[in-house]
Amino acid sequence: MAAREIRSLPFKHNSGHFYAIVNKVSFDASGGVLKQRIGESPPLAAADLYSGKPGQTPAYYESDFAPFKPRADVLCVGKMYAPGGRPVTEYLVTFEVGKWSKSIRVVGNRVWRAGFRNWFVAPSEPVQFTSMPVSYEYAYGGADPHLIKEPQTFAANPIGKGYCKSGKGLDGLPLPNLEDPAHPIKTWKDQPRPMAFGPVGRTWQPRLQKAGTYDEKWMKERAPALPLDFDESYYNCAPEGQQIEGYLRGDEEVRVTNMHPKHPNFVCRLPGIRLRCLFQRDLQSDLIEEIKMNLDTLWIDMEQLQMMLVWRGRMKSAGLPEDTTFLTVQEELAPPPRPVESYRDVFLERAKQQDMSDLEAAVAEEEEASITESGQ
Repeated sequence: MAAREIRSLPFKHNSGHFYAIVNKVSFDASGGVLKQRIGESPPLAAADLYSGKPGQTPAYYESDFAPFKPRADVLCVGKMYAPGGRPVTEYLVTFEVGKWSKSIRVVGNRVWRAGFRNWFVAPSEPVQFTSMPVSYEYAYGGADPHLIKEPQTFAANPIGKGYCKSGKGLDGLPLPNLEDPAHPIKTWKDQPRPMAFGPVGRTWQPRLQKAGTYDEKWMKERAPALPLDFDESYYNCAPEGQQIEGYLRGDEEVRVTNMHPKHPNFVCRLPGIRLRCLFQRDLQSDLIEEIKMNLDTLWIDMEQLQMMLVWRGRMKSAGLPEDTTFLTVQEELAPPPRPVESYRDVFLERAKQQDMSDLEAAVAEEEEASITESGQ
């Protein structure tokens, strides 16, 4: 058992004021065995992190400051590597968590070749490659600069490649490198879903429509509160097919295929731990309460063989004293949860530490007052 304090994040939703409790644990995934980085409590990401320029590259890791996720996000970032470093024209990558699985067909660079007046349009042969980023810049999307009376970018992935709605400029237009194996692109008119394993943009569809309606009525009647039609699934940053109902248990097997040069068949198992959040409204009280925590984010960086797991919970803040003490407790998943009363000694120790801090502060204040008086 390990215990540590955690600060809460206040936020306001349509149904009232809440505290969100967020705890992140990092693991070294090299060797196929997760090793928790003890003593390295990873800081919460206050903003989205990018591998390149925002707006031109996708988020590498999305901010941890989401107040709630109705489902679990499973995310993976990295590159596809050809087996043995031998060039290929296409290959398959797969990401699996428990019973959930998703595969992406990775194809070498291709362009559309157009005949007379675009009567015959066909893709060129793919160029051989040894590695390819599994990222949205290489998925279907992008912009059609020939569109004038409608948006030029593909709403589901404005930073991708291959989007052409006008039918102009087809000859030499790049095709995407990442495809759904079950629905490969056949004609330039196809508009497949963008394929990658990482976070989707906050302003991309269909995610954006879940953010609600920000119109004149909202400005007059509700701003800056969230609109009434705000859907909390907006906080889920994984593609819709990578959101797990009922959250993660914490002992699922994780499998990633062909996304590491030395570990083409990477397999590990989640560490089998639960994180609980206990709190006391008054450290002098015997009452210990608990907030339900959900394991709602799994993120793995296959380049660094690093994994992050995030647990999140929330509670209404009405009637909660400002000096409420929160404590996160890590337990083994296999045994039943320990009774909350068994952690009373931990809270008593916190109370002693708080009393000592208050006493030291009072003594320091008194000494400062004495020095001031003696100097007058």
